[in-house]
Amino acid sequence: MFKAGELAEEVYFVIGGRISIIDEELGQREMAVLKKNDFFGETAIVETDSPLRTKSARAKSDVSLASLHVSFVREMWKKYPNVKTHVIFPMFIENIS
Repeated sequence: MFKAGELAEEVYFVIGGRISIIDEELGQREMAVLKKNDFFGETAIVETDSPLRTKSARAKSDVSLASLHVSFVREMWKKYPNVKTHVIFPMFIENIS
């Protein structure tokens, strides 16, 4: 999928399969296993100045993903500012709680 330190340009949504989130600074430690309806790579849309991946993502099985490129998300935010505060941020808050 991607490695820590790479440029973050997309956010991914898991349609099927499993994704392992790895912290390479902690000796390849698996931090999470994501499954259907989870998302990852949100650094791409949260960070604004040259966002870099903070963790690595690897497929643990055959996976099916959907993705949004950061340029699309930012254009959508310009056209529909309420999406950012009423949809995107609550989704992130729900994901980390």
